[in-house]
Amino acid sequence: METLFNRKFNFTPSSNDHPLVKLRSNTFDLQEDHVKLKLTITETSEFGDQLNKEDSAAVILDYINKQYDAYLREEMKAKRDLQAYHDTRVHVCLYFVSPTGHSLKPIDLVTLKALDGHVNIVPLIAKSDTITKGDLQKFKARILSDLNDHGIRVCQFPTDEEEVSEVNAKLNALIPFAVVGGDEPLYSLAAKGGGGARTARGRQYPWGAVCVDDETHCDTAPLRAALLLHNTEHLRQLTRELHYENYRRRRLLELGFSEEDGLSLGELHERQRESLAAAMRSAKDAQHQLTLQRAGEIDAKVERDIAALVARKNAQEKRDAERAARLSAASRALDEEIAEFRRRQKEQQQQKPPVSRSQRGGGSSSGGLFSSLK
Repeated sequence: METLFNRKFNFTPSSNDHPLVKLRSNTFDLQEDHVKLKLTITETSEFGDQLNKEDSAAVILDYINKQYDAYLREEMKAKRDLQAYHDTRVHVCLYFVSPTGHSLKPIDLVTLKALDGHVNIVPLIAKSDTITKGDLQKFKARILSDLNDHGIRVCQFPTDEEEVSEVNAKLNALIPFAVVGGDEPLYSLAAKGGGGARTARGRQYPWGAVCVDDETHCDTAPLRAALLLHNTEHLRQLTRELHYENYRRRRLLELGFSEEDGLSLGELHERQRESLAAAMRSAKDAQHQLTLQRAGEIDAKVERDIAALVARKNAQEKRDAERAARLSAASRALDEEIAEFRRRQKEQQQQKPPVSRSQRGGGSSSGGLFSSLK
């Protein structure tokens, strides 16, 4: 990476003992042909070093999707400033293939298949100076054949624009790019158009030198031109209009929006907010109706209980009234019997003959008379 971007990044060497792929991101400010560029490089440290390699691709894909999700959340904010937002979306994945000279490894096929459709993939053959020219071309052909057989799409630079069509056609013919890393100063590269030799970078071997800036030695210089000179905006556009839109569409479908909605993110956000507000109002209304229903049921029960109490009270009062009436009737009957008894008693007394005075005391009168005559 230092050779490709022609600067020191001072990456910390990996320990090769981590149980999963370790991602490390660093951001640098570059300037290419008076154009300032903010470059973020994310290392997939220790990729392929684990005994269990099944989760290696998942870690990378999860990182890519998290960057898309962060951008989507920023887009859906009511107050957003995408111009000031630091875009961390991955615009290109440089996938280094080991220079085996045979074909892609299973882990390469699994990882590339997982990344396909999520990021712009540019395959590279690492340490390509370890393979002869003839074997290198055969290796490139095998890699392309493996990619085609497994339906893996890699980045193709556009050839429909007249300004870059010829250059990009040559760049596409170099895929996968054969790269070499080396920053040792060399003085064997002649300047184009004459003018003597110029300093070049590369590797010095006992049998000769490999110049990383010489297109006849490796594809490092064409790769640099493809990424930083001719197709920088194309990679951004492809990420924005294809890969990010695919993620955005999937994410919005998960949130319940239809593809036929045809709304902007702001409108979708407002629609989602209104939908949530309507759902809250509906839930509140349902709760209110339930409260009213329960209150009505309680009121009805209270009314039934009151009616039952009133009915029992009325029945008791009726029984008491009937009992009182019976007692009153019995009392009247008794009074009548007493009155009748007294009346009869009185009549009986009146029916007895009267007793005269002489009858009441006749013997005594004669004796008295005799006594007086003596």
